[in-house]
Amino acid sequence: MTTVTAESAPRGDRFDPRAFPQYARLSRAERLFLRTCCYYPPRPHRTRTLETVVDTARYVAEYDRGFGPGLWSIIAGQRVLDLGCGEGGHVLAMAERGAAHVTGVDVEHFFALAEEDCRRRGDDRVSFLLADSSALPDAAFDVVVSHDSFEHFEDAATMLADMVRLVRPGGRILIKFGKPWRSPYGRHMSGTLRRDRPWVHLLFPERSVMRVHSVYHDDPVLYERYADLSGGLNKMTLGRFRHLLRSQPGLRIDEFHLKGLYGIQPLTAVPVLNELFTVEVCAYCTRLR
Repeated sequence: MTTVTAESAPRGDRFDPRAFPQYARLSRAERLFLRTCCYYPPRPHRTRTLETVVDTARYVAEYDRGFGPGLWSIIAGQRVLDLGCGEGGHVLAMAERGAAHVTGVDVEHFFALAEEDCRRRGDDRVSFLLADSSALPDAAFDVVVSHDSFEHFEDAATMLADMVRLVRPGGRILIKFGKPWRSPYGRHMSGTLRRDRPWVHLLFPERSVMRVHSVYHDDPVLYERYADLSGGLNKMTLGRFRHLLRSQPGLRIDEFHLKGLYGIQPLTAVPVLNELFTVEVCAYCTRLR
């Protein structure tokens, strides 16, 4: 069979396996999963550009939707840590909106463009660190923020304990993450799995979903665990997140908000159903000692 790239594969509604060079490595059931649950033609990878990273209005809007406008008064004049800062756009936005200093930390160098922009402009309100949270000093920050990262932390319990350690007594810890594991799109993989195929990650074996994802993106290794995704996935459920917060010594939960699927809030108050129909979680906390 002639192998072609995803870019040169035939377009249109008719599925053509030649778009996937490793298609033959999949089982019959996995091939069916790829054909029925993945976007076709294959979607190109999103490219990060300096223009998108420094578009602080976009990141301010994301924080307004995720944390609510109360965030800005909390960070004003404060030393802020963005733990799992990703591309760094939220770091720039918080500095622009009044934080005294914002430190962005990640274990991967996603923030290279934002870091270079700050260096070029001589912005001393912002710094970036390629490091693990364990390398940071105790009580060095007034506010610790985690936005759409908590579901990616390999050891979420240890990371939460680090957040408490890193913020001063009386300081605030704000955590927001989207797509809890049992929600319709808790698998993430939005560039691979079709939006009109909700909950497929709960209906099909993890190994099969990950093998299909690997073939879809022509990865040299066929991964078998969600933890192997770029950034990893820890399968953070709503119940597990609540338990971690409640069992963390020295942490008080001040506010806990859930966002329902399609804005349907009543389902977020119903046990069991709230796991399936909550799409975003936000917690405002305070370190007690």
